Amino acid sequence: MHDLEEQRKREDEKSRQNLVQKEKELEQNKQMNEEQSSKNQNLKAAFNADRKVMQEKVSDLERKLTVRTNEIAKLENKIHMLLQGESSQKNELNFWNGKVSTLKRDLEYQQTFSEKMQEENAKLQADVDNLRRELALRDKDLNLSQREAHGLKEDNERLNRMYQLVQKEAFNNLDKLKKTGSGYPLNSESTDKKDFSSHRNEA
Repeated sequence: MHDLEEQRKREDEKSRQNLVQKEKELEQNKQMNEEQSSKNQNLKAAFNADRKVMQEKVSDLERKLTVRTNEIAKLENKIHMLLQGESSQKNELNFWNGKVSTLKRDLEYQQTFSEKMQEENAKLQADVDNLRRELALRDKDLNLSQREAHGLKEDNERLNRMYQLVQKEAFNNLDKLKKTGSGYPLNSESTDKKDFSSHRNEA
């Protein structure tokens, strides 16, 4: 009987010790839970803070990305317009290159034509000089011919005056002979007149 009580006491003591041990464990667990809860709260607060910072960073990055996207779109549009401008400039450059080639060809043609014209002008100038010399010679010949004609005219006038004087003197002599009755026959007078007429015609 006494052994049963002792055994019961030992079991009760053991149970009590187990309860105390469990209470201590529960207390420790509670403290650990509180500490963990405090850590969790701190971690949650830190996480929320980090999350807010991250959200702000993400928003800032999204805003920067939007700005960068707009800038890229503007740059692409600018590049497209530059390419179009370059194409237009190339077309214009090709156009002006064609113009330059045409002008160069025209210039070469004009230069060749000018050289030919200079050669022809030189030939024409030589012909003009020859014609001038020939004209000068003809002018000299004409002046000489005019002087000769003037001299012949003066000679003819002088001969005509001499003939008129001779004719007048012959008629005067004939009248004197008629008046003095020198006995010249009528046919002789007619013959003299014919001779004077023939001399006049020859003159």
